[in-house]
Amino acid sequence: MGFNSSLPFKVGQQAELKTFEEGFRGAWFRCKIREVRSLDDQTDCLLEFFDFPDEEITWTKLYQDFPNGHTDTERESRMELMLRPSFPPFYHYSQLPSSYPESDVVAIVNDTWKVGDLVDWCSDGCYWSGTITQVLGDDQVKVKLPDPPVGEGTSYVAFSKDLRPSLSWSPEQGWTEPLMEFAKQQHCARLVRSFSRDNGSEFIEESMPIHGENNSPRTSSRKGQCSYSQKLTGSGHASSVGDEDTIESSIIRLEELANKIRWIKGFLQKSNRFQIQHFRRVVDKI
Repeated sequence: MGFNSSLPFKVGQQAELKTFEEGFRGAWFRCKIREVRSLDDQTDCLLEFFDFPDEEITWTKLYQDFPNGHTDTERESRMELMLRPSFPPFYHYSQLPSSYPESDVVAIVNDTWKVGDLVDWCSDGCYWSGTITQVLGDDQVKVKLPDPPVGEGTSYVAFSKDLRPSLSWSPEQGWTEPLMEFAKQQHCARLVRSFSRDNGSEFIEESMPIHGENNSPRTSSRKGQCSYSQKLTGSGHASSVGDEDTIESSIIRLEELANKIRWIKGFLQKSNRFQIQHFRRVVDKI
């Protein structure tokens, strides 16, 4: 498999790498791309790891075979992309900034973590993806890592300050909420994506609302106050208000509609039967 020119990776870029090596399955390592090469049909990256300065810099295959043993036979034989861009900025609702940083997407999470939240836990120089199974005292939670071969399958006590929301990334869809494999799992982040306008880059809400929350997103422009405000529609997406009869507002509404359709299309393509049935029940209540 040769280098995909559509991948947004370049020399000098910061990124995150996962591995199928036992003992580190389900973890993401922060790194910097030193060099990229293509040999035959395989693309390799020379990576420098920020949290492991003494680690030998070696070439890593960009695509690798998913290990056998997973219950989904389609995943057993597929090649997986091991690298993704740096994790986007994320904020708790009570700590939203007056203006967002230079980023294509920003994640917004609840002020408190809940049982079932899909999170990444920072420990031992990497981020371990897992699910919160218990909320403890002293600002601590218990995190369960996925079972092998996806993860290491163990549970740990983690401080809330060491958590971030779990997100998935693909070249086709960019950053998205991860798929839920069990009924008790839930998304804990809203993704706010940016789009360019003549008066600066502004943000619109794209993802579904966080489970159990009814927080309206604040809208911000990188160049100051946003020229329009947002409200939640019945589907949980943000909708622009103000200047409703202008051509500009009509274009904004069309962009929002296109984002909703893209989100639903991606959800249906990746979801299993249980998730689709749950999604239909949610839609029927709207």
